[in-house]
Amino acid sequence: MAHKRFLLLIDFLGFSDFVLKEPLEHVLTWYEKVIVKSMSWLDKRNIRQSDNCILKWNYLSDSLFLWIDDCDLQKQAFLLLVYYANQMIYDFPGYNKDMPFAPARGALVYDSFEISEKEITRKYRTDTLQLTTGKITHTEDYSLSKEIYTIVGRAVVNASKWEKNQNWLGVSIAPYCVNEIERNYSNELELLLKYRLLHEHEVPTKDNSSKTYAFNGVPPLKDVFGELKEALALLQESERKCCIITRWFMRACQCLFTNTLPQVIEQLQMKDKYKNTLDYVRWIKENELHLLPCVEFPL
Repeated sequence: MAHKRFLLLIDFLGFSDFVLKEPLEHVLTWYEKVIVKSMSWLDKRNIRQSDNCILKWNYLSDSLFLWIDDCDLQKQAFLLLVYYANQMIYDFPGYNKDMPFAPARGALVYDSFEISEKEITRKYRTDTLQLTTGKITHTEDYSLSKEIYTIVGRAVVNASKWEKNQNWLGVSIAPYCVNEIERNYSNELELLLKYRLLHEHEVPTKDNSSKTYAFNGVPPLKDVFGELKEALALLQESERKCCIITRWFMRACQCLFTNTLPQVIEQLQMKDKYKNTLDYVRWIKENELHLLPCVEFPL
């Protein structure tokens, strides 16, 4: 039977386009930077804890999953996952020098899932053939072991759905979990609100907005507002060029227009995400909510 636990999903936006356009060596170098930066905080924190309260993580292409295994330690998991995402959401290395940080979006859910870690060993036999005669000259038996690691359950599906439905760069609690979290983790929620790591907020979605708890994520010593404005300016310039090219193609050849239309739509969608995020960060700054008090959880 699958148990309910907190699961944090962070998804890197534009990653597929990054992989298709850049050399694989560039992508692998970016991956290494992300892992070193994001995991350094976890490693420092985990090394001070007992095995039961270890934050575990798994990368799958453009997605990062984090959780704590022990069902009896979900109060700690709630605090730690929110704290971690606040530290990292606007601090992942950019895909290139023009990007101040990699655009990421995330979802925290409280739902059922299971982690399967299995090592499967298979036995194989290889035969060496003599090319001229076709006769077998050598036979060797060997075993090969491989770790199979899977995350499956309602939590994974619902985290992915809510992550994709948000129309900004940020992390929030999936709305369907809010009532249960307020009921079962009220003390932890109060603490996170007190320390300004969470805020009640109307999170922008693809079709409207949903009231839930949004992660702060705005570090006091980093000009995220300025970085977002720069990124938005780059997108607007890119959008302007796409529109000029599209209009030229429309005059030149109607069929070619259909090939450029997806690029324009993609630019407009990404611009909306940055504008919505800029509005949120502006609200954080205006209310001085980025001036976080010293947080020291008793874990």
